[in-house]
Amino acid sequence: MMFFKDKAKLGENITSYDLLKCLALILMTIDHIGFYFFPDNQWYRAIGRGCLPIWFGLIGYANTRELPLSFWVGGFILVAVNIMLGLYILPLNILFTMLFIRFSIDHVVRIYFKNSESMAVGLLTFFLVGIPTNYLVEYGTFAFPMVLVGYILRHGSEMKLAKLSRGLSIATLCGVFIAANIIMFDFHTAQAVCAVGIMILTTMMMAGFSPASFPELTRMMGRPVSWMIRMGGRYTLEYYIIHLLILKITLFMLEGDKYKLFQPTLFPHVE
Repeated sequence: MMFFKDKAKLGENITSYDLLKCLALILMTIDHIGFYFFPDNQWYRAIGRGCLPIWFGLIGYANTRELPLSFWVGGFILVAVNIMLGLYILPLNILFTMLFIRFSIDHVVRIYFKNSESMAVGLLTFFLVGIPTNYLVEYGTFAFPMVLVGYILRHGSEMKLAKLSRGLSIATLCGVFIAANIIMFDFHTAQAVCAVGIMILTTMMMAGFSPASFPELTRMMGRPVSWMIRMGGRYTLEYYIIHLLILKITLFMLEGDKYKLFQPTLFPHVE
């Protein structure tokens, strides 16, 4: 098992995947800085919400159903570090959420799109079951509405969904996904508007996504910037693990009196 891919897989040109994932990485980093260091300032979390339509939308868009060893290893490394630093055990990090989604997505799609009644029941189930499952793995079943959006974008024509039905389904799923994220956080009005706005923006980016390569943009950006964008797009797993390790260790060093080695709480600390 290797985390880092062969250099040849970095490719020569920036792709639409690279651009979308790099934007998600920036928003995710803002979100995590807020979570670890500024828990009383919800603006970080409001801005960071914008990464979720991209991450979950791309999972639904992808055809792969592989449950890679690197996800398991990376996920357990982060859990082990939390335990060692005395942070928290649950919810398990998003790598476990992604593994669960990949394992179950075909079953969920088959049941959800069976008829209009199953779609209505499915949305209610995602929302209600999302409350307890969010305490077990990050976002729990709250993630599925956006995952299904990504699936429709990739497979809508194969599913023989009329354009109107496709559009209505996407709008409904996005609405439920955004509403669930707003409910999860104690945002004041301006922060909620910001979170909704940025999630709508990144959802629109996801809705307009298609695989593409940009040789002209690559040349215009220059070698260093182009390399950084391609690295961000191709090594998101490695970035996710490494940046969280840095943030967790830094938090422990800054607040060592609050977090005791090998004395984790079940859930994140709440003042």
